[in-house]
Amino acid sequence: MLTAQHIQPMQEINLKVTIDEANLILEGLGNLPFAKVYGLVAKIQEQAAQQLKRNNSAREELSAIERIPEEVK
Repeated sequence: MLTAQHIQPMQEINLKVTIDEANLILEGLGNLPFAKVYGLVAKIQEQAAQQLKRNNSAREELSAIERIPEEVK
């Protein structure tokens, strides 16, 4: 019988991939049974959306700073 002391939390890792590589991973997962991979697909999509949103916000801030006249900076 398994008890709480026998169950270890799943260890997480961080991977860095390009958008094209992430899409390729998602495409490959799409070939597997939905019931087996839907949680992983959702997790990848959610994390990618958060990162892209942060990157776009940072670019917009940088762009706004670049438009400020030099005498104001």
